Amino acid sequence: MADKEIELISPVAYKAAMVNNVLLQRVIVALLGIVLILGIVIISLFPLKDTKVKVVEFVDGTSNFVRVIEPNQNIQSDSLLINYFVKKYVVDRETWNKVDEQIRYEYIKSVSNEKTWNDMIAIFTHSKSPYAKNDFKRAIKILRVSELSHNIRQVEFETNDTYGAGTTSQKQSKGYWVATLKMSFKTRDVNYEDKDFNPLGLIVEEYSIAQRK
Repeated sequence: MADKEIELISPVAYKAAMVNNVLLQRVIVALLGIVLILGIVIISLFPLKDTKVKVVEFVDGTSNFVRVIEPNQNIQSDSLLINYFVKKYVVDRETWNKVDEQIRYEYIKSVSNEKTWNDMIAIFTHSKSPYAKNDFKRAIKILRVSELSHNIRQVEFETNDTYGAGTTSQKQSKGYWVATLKMSFKTRDVNYEDKDFNPLGLIVEEYSIAQRK
């Protein structure tokens, strides 16, 4: 009697097992499809090798400059970037005070060739130079930058000189000048933590100034 009941029940149980097996396979396929779709979505959110634009930002004590650059653009051919660093060079070189002297000198030296750097030191340390006096200060205001060629710039600037700074006989005067810079560019590895940041690889080969009347 028991054997007959087993024979009657077994086909039903087998059929139920087959149905469950088919359902389980469908569930597995559906889950795999969901995982695949999620993987595609996640990959699309992180285009690690597809950079559309570069944003270059330069910030110093007196200015904040932002420039958007296309990926295939040569940064050394960008006139706005060149002008930014040229103005910074003139301001740092012609400014005179003891507060940030060391910082400015480090930048100037990093973007000058040996002759240009030595010429500047000779002027600043000359016994008859106003820079040799501790009570002399000079502030700079850039008026205009003119591009004579890709590697030559003229910078017009105003100077505000203070003689006898901190004394009762303090005097001030203004002057107007034109600086001419001849530059070259070299390829260099860029370190964004470098305090002498120079992504253009700009080197000032020649520098001269003339006073405007």
